[in-house]
Amino acid sequence: GMSMLDKIWKPDTFFWNGHGSWLHTLTTPNRLVRLSAQGEVLYSSRLTVKAKCEMDLHRFPLDIQACRLVIGSFAYSANEMNFRWKTVGKNRGVHMDYKAIRDLPQFELRH
Repeated sequence: GMSMLDKIWKPDTFFWNGHGSWLHTLTTPNRLVRLSAQGEVLYSSRLTVKAKCEMDLHRFPLDIQACRLVIGSFAYSANEMNFRWKTVGKNRGVHMDYKAIRDLPQFELRH
């Protein structure tokens, strides 16, 4: 049967500069739903995204590169749906994988 989580509407989140993504489902799907007394619904899931980033290496090795992750809805306009990062405590809702750049010691990853 359908779980309560399956019955809750979820936005059609789309990563405009994404080149691949996958949900984490080790042992069970890594999803969370929290309902507040004010009627707000927090839906959270673990997701890995590979994104396209333009690089400007004209000042290399003294350059700084920034890679924006462009998030939106595929079916709804910005007037109909607004995405924002939930900032709570030290974990600001975004996890950076520092181990992924361990083979590139000349780079520093910041968020």
